[in-house]
Amino acid sequence: MKRTLSILLNKQSIVGFLFLLISSHIIAQSVKGWENYSTIIKKSIYQDYQGMCKSAGDGLNFPFLTPGSSQYADELWDWDSWLSNVAIRQILIEKSDKKLSQDMLKYEQGCVLNFLSFASIDGWIPIVIHRQSKVKLLKPNNIFETNMHKPCLAQHAAFICKENNNDAEWLKDKFYY
Repeated sequence: MKRTLSILLNKQSIVGFLFLLISSHIIAQSVKGWENYSTIIKKSIYQDYQGMCKSAGDGLNFPFLTPGSSQYADELWDWDSWLSNVAIRQILIEKSDKKLSQDMLKYEQGCVLNFLSFASIDGWIPIVIHRQSKVKLLKPNNIFETNMHKPCLAQHAAFICKENNNDAEWLKDKFYY
């Protein structure tokens, strides 16, 4: 009886999961559904993006971007900072404000530079840096047993360089040789 119930629940779970998977793709890919979400997301980001800019201080030596002004008050996350940067850069392009765009550059670069300042010679880079983080306390004894920064750090740096006339001078002294 238990085995039959377990198999039935598993089949129901699988069917339910497949239904959600298929229906979510249909809803998400409908033009009208996407336009509604796009409008809501764009409005929110336009209102909130300046609150995503955080000043340097404590364990974070450079100003940086958070992936949301109230949800992540003082945390620098790996891929979140990169994709937040992409969204903010799109806003700046639409606004066509060169001064605002130039002012944002220190926050964009700061995301990458903060992570590089926590990098170690063995390749370890943290997945997240909290304002109070200390390198020696943050790094695990065995770097291969924990989650660490993903390869998007290089993509983030390349994105910033590309958006700023291929200027990479800001990175020059921040790598291990």
